[in-house]
Amino acid sequence: MSASKINDLKTFLKDYEVGNITQSFPDANEGEMEDFSVRVGLFGITGSGKSSFINSVVMALNDEDEGPAVIQSTGAEGTIILEAFPLTDGFTLLDTRGFDLLGGDAEKEILAILNGDIKDESGINREKTVKTSMAGVGTVLRDETHVVLWFVKASDPRLHKGAYMCHMDFLRQQLLRRGVGTMTILTHEDELDSQGTDPEQRKKLAEAAREITGSIPDNTYFLTNLIKGQKFTNENRLKVLEIIKRSLELSESTIKTRQTKRKMRAMMSNR
Repeated sequence: MSASKINDLKTFLKDYEVGNITQSFPDANEGEMEDFSVRVGLFGITGSGKSSFINSVVMALNDEDEGPAVIQSTGAEGTIILEAFPLTDGFTLLDTRGFDLLGGDAEKEILAILNGDIKDESGINREKTVKTSMAGVGTVLRDETHVVLWFVKASDPRLHKGAYMCHMDFLRQQLLRRGVGTMTILTHEDELDSQGTDPEQRKKLAEAAREITGSIPDNTYFLTNLIKGQKFTNENRLKVLEIIKRSLELSESTIKTRQTKRKMRAMMSNR
């Protein structure tokens, strides 16, 4: 059964075009949806498993047992590259540099990526303040990030202590204000298994992570990280493909919401 589901998801994702799920974007500007590609942003604390996830998606889509080495590029000290991976014509994964803690400058950097003010493969100097719209108004929809996947290491002790909560408050509110869908990906599931974590403990971990990220139970997934030399199981292939499909569903909802908000602002300004 899993092999059949994997093949169905692979076919859907490889053939995906924006609108295959929602069908209609009534508030789109003329020609806006032509050659439109969904942008899926991967965010998380350093070491949370974003790059491993990209490798897993590539392998699952291409029936490979070994994926590409996805390593964050760095230039001079303090300079980071926003890595873009256009896996099909219909969607692109954005691999952002991990954060140790989220503060004011980090928040502005994430908002700039959400708004599309930082272009793909361009350098980001963390020693300089990033200029961006704090309200997300006046941005170009096709350049924005349309869904956010928050990667959280399930075995991170800081998750239990709620250490990330205060750092995420601002961004969680900004995503809600923009109408951007969010997903929670709890990684390193294998470590939980080796520690004998029971279902009730897993439930509490998921609840703690969702409090940080602002996503809902249906958009929460546990995932075992891809480890070089270990077998990539069908269970994991299926899960990463399901995550991508769900991210596309949320992206189309985000796009419609953003278009409707834009239309309403235009109507209000013309009164």
